Amino acid sequence: MAAAAGPVATGRPAFHAAAGVPLTFPAAALFAAKVSRKVSTMTADPLLQVLRHKPFRPFRLYVSDGSTYVIRHADLVWVAPDYAIIGVPSASAAPAQIERHEIVDLFHVTRLEPLETAAAPGDGQTA
Repeated sequence: MAAAAGPVATGRPAFHAAAGVPLTFPAAALFAAKVSRKVSTMTADPLLQVLRHKPFRPFRLYVSDGSTYVIRHADLVWVAPDYAIIGVPSASAAPAQIERHEIVDLFHVTRLEPLETAAAPGDGQTA
């Protein structure tokens, strides 16, 4: 059987836009393969649930164009009904200071994935 493209099976929970609930990576990879052929949209509620989770768990937000955003602080994301404003921190500034912001249409958010707790320092967007 060929290896599935997508998240590595680690057993950590992943948050998928269509489901809105945590999934383990093996299930998320299988689900992502199925939804890649159809439109999957994020709504504000699942994103707000992840941002309001106590204690906050940093995560990566994936967008349909292939870009990702690392979210290390809940207060760097403002959620509207159809879009999110993501503050991208400067590497040289304090963690809660932003260098610029990005507006991301929630329709294009494909999944949210928790970061490792011992992740490398740095924030922002990668393409």
